[in-house]
Amino acid sequence: MAAKKTQAIIFDIGRVLVRVDVSRSMQDLAQGVSLSPQEICTAIEKDPRWHDWQEGRISPRDWHLHLSKRLGGSLTFEEFSEAWNRSLDSTPIQDN
Repeated sequence: MAAKKTQAIIFDIGRVLVRVDVSRSMQDLAQGVSLSPQEICTAIEKDPRWHDWQEGRISPRDWHLHLSKRLGGSLTFEEFSEAWNRSLDSTPIQDN
């Protein structure tokens, strides 16, 4: 019998596999924007495209462009990615 080909892997990193601390990202994302880090966080969570981002219907580059236009940010995609990813702790919650 032939092995089945894996078609998809589904997982949740939001405090299940990886600790998340959004405050580390918001400080950097607030650079050059007239909003405080907390206001940035609230604006992102209430953004009409938030669920599209969370559910993979918008690419990282499009998410960056959307937020830059909406919030007035000036970070490059690379700077934005580094800032955004700072919210993820590099130590997994579970060992194995």
